[in-house]
Amino acid sequence: MAKTLKKIRRELLQDEIKRSVLKRLGYLEEVKEKGWDSLSSRECGRIGGLIRKEKKSR
Repeated sequence: MAKTLKKIRRELLQDEIKRSVLKRLGYLEEVKEKGWDSLSSRECGRIGGLIRKEKKSR
């Protein structure tokens, strides 16, 4: 089934927010090189909290 335009836009916005949070915290390069497994659960939780905060403010 094809994705609707609304779903695609939502996913793109979510990726944009995720990348900006990772860049702000300095984890973007680490995630690109080693993947999400290289981060601790504490770091992932912090990233998730900041993503939620950013989405709420938009």
